[in-house]
Amino acid sequence: MTHYREGDLSVLDADVQDPRVQHLVADQHDRKVRAVTPPDSQVALSLATDFENFSVLKPAAHQERAVRAMLDEVVAWGGALKALRDGTAPAGLDART
Repeated sequence: MTHYREGDLSVLDADVQDPRVQHLVADQHDRKVRAVTPPDSQVALSLATDFENFSVLKPAAHQERAVRAMLDEVVAWGGALKALRDGTAPAGLDART
C-alpha cells in the first residue's frame, strides 16, 4: 500500500517505482529540499529480509553497495550540519534557515 498526498513528503511503504513517488522526489530534489535524495540514490529495505530480528541491519548482498552509499551520505551531511547543532555556525546561519 502506498500512502501519497500532493505536497506531503511522508510517503509510507512506498514503491520506489511508483511514478507519483518518483515525481514527488524529483520535484523536491529540484527545489533543493535535502530531506529528499535523488531518485538514483534511493534504497528500498525490507524489515523481513534486510534486518536480523527486525533490529540489526543485514542488507541482502545486492543492497550492500547502495546502503553503504546512503549511510556515507548521511554521515557526510551529519558532519556538515554539526556546526548548526553545536552552535558554532558562522554568523547569519542558524538551524531555522
